[in-house]
Amino acid sequence: STENIENNTEDQIDNGIITAINSPRSIVELKKQKIDEKREILFFNEDESELGLKHKKKIKDFVSVIIDRPVKVVISSSIPQEDKEKKVYKKIQKSRALYIRTFLINQGISHNRISIRLKKGNISKNWKNEVVLSFIGV
Repeated sequence: STENIENNTEDQIDNGIITAINSPRSIVELKKQKIDEKREILFFNEDESELGLKHKKKIKDFVSVIIDRPVKVVISSSIPQEDKEKKVYKKIQKSRALYIRTFLINQGISHNRISIRLKKGNISKNWKNEVVLSFIGV
């Protein structure tokens, strides 16, 4: 059917971002108030805060999948509790998040679908160079 062809095309485009939302199992889970979430990590060079071409292409791909769906975007980064350079990296992480937020808005994602979080404590080894985008189906 036409609907199946459209769904298959969307699944190919999204590279698995929202595939879980399309499955019948997910609809049952959503009825049970469960939330589907897909995470994607953007890596930056050490002092880089602006988006490069690869970042922009990746984000555009995500936007094409979620633009007409009830999906919220959470931009999160991490910072250790105890770190001498904490203030410097907090500023860089905040700048990265704001650049990503602005780019998402420019691509048509409403500002009230986007939130920014800075996690402290339990973090990854590459915390200085990564920003996590979480796509949450609601």
